[in-house]
Amino acid sequence: MRNIAIISLFFLFTFGSTLSAQTNPANNPHRVSLGTEDDKEKVDIYNDMAHHFRDRDPELTFFYTATAIEIAEKINYSEGIADAYRNNGYSHIHIGESEEGLNWYKKAQYIYDSLQLTDKPAASLVDVGVVKRKTGAYEKAHECFA
Repeated sequence: MRNIAIISLFFLFTFGSTLSAQTNPANNPHRVSLGTEDDKEKVDIYNDMAHHFRDRDPELTFFYTATAIEIAEKINYSEGIADAYRNNGYSHIHIGESEEGLNWYKKAQYIYDSLQLTDKPAASLVDVGVVKRKTGAYEKAHECFA
């Protein structure tokens, strides 16, 4: 009798919490507690999470970058927007959408250049060069690395 009670409790907690998570928007699996009220810091955290998942879960990356862009636009945080664009570019390329990915990279590159940053545009160009090489555009790839 005790074993049946334990098994029943196990199923109740296991499947009950799953059902609750599916019906309660506050339990959205993409929703995270960031532990900060600073919007710029939130954007950076969402971009870090997007970067972390960009190889493994592009859809999750798109969710995090959309959230980062939304917050960054409200506070006019251009570098945060560009970082989100770059993560989008990488994820689109990862799922085989090279042209879409390159468009996101171009948007990021434009912002990085306008902010006169040096390290992020260089890293972005390397990513674009890799895409160009993979798609057979060797001359264009060489321009990215030269």
